[in-house]
Amino acid sequence: MFKSPQSLEELCLDGIAENIELYVEPVSKKTSWCIYLDSEERPERKYVFRDPGIFLIQQISEKLLSKLLEKGLLCDAILHIFSEQNTKLRSVRVANCKVSEYGLKILNNHKITELECINLRNISIPNIIDCLSDWSQANIVNVNFTRCTFIDTSRHSYMVKIVNLKNLRSLNLSYTELNQHCFTMICTDLQHLEKLDISGTPVKNLTPLLGLCKQIKSIGLAFSNQGDKHVLSLYKVYRQSIFDVQASASHSFIC
Repeated sequence: MFKSPQSLEELCLDGIAENIELYVEPVSKKTSWCIYLDSEERPERKYVFRDPGIFLIQQISEKLLSKLLEKGLLCDAILHIFSEQNTKLRSVRVANCKVSEYGLKILNNHKITELECINLRNISIPNIIDCLSDWSQANIVNVNFTRCTFIDTSRHSYMVKIVNLKNLRSLNLSYTELNQHCFTMICTDLQHLEKLDISGTPVKNLTPLLGLCKQIKSIGLAFSNQGDKHVLSLYKVYRQSIFDVQASASHSFIC
């Protein structure tokens, strides 16, 4: 079968992303092009669009961000081109790159409703939440922090900040340090949650999930066989509800 040709929009975005240095410039003329230097970024590096009057609508802003990520070109300095004067972001995905709080602070200038931060090692989950505006924290509905860390550079962990996101419908904390106490708080305080993934976390007691029984539809669990027993113990409690429990790669329970 033949592949569908790329749209003109996709081709243009590919061209812009691959030649991004033609469209942006450093705030300081002494700043070197970050992508072609060593991977260690310096706080003073920041890029802006050469044309200060440019404005990218939401769809194009988000697609350009995705293209830069896809091509391995996303760094703290480049993130600064996504200012509120030039772009509009609502759904953001950042994964497997070395961005830090310095770059993600740009999120504060946007009304974010969906956020995926996957396998980021230079910023903690609480610090990511701090990068969100008050509006975003109150209205965000979908968050994915898979393989991120709750522990900051000072070795502190402020897990409770996750419950500030009161309007969450979907939350993925798989393969994080999520502990039993924070898990209990999530099940108590985030009463709009419909989808929750705690695969690969230290959580062992699933009883707090009973606090979400009225609205929960999907629970992701990747545990040992002992973890599967916990799921089965909840089966009787949830038998009046309809939701999907993904206990492992090979098992799925509909309760």
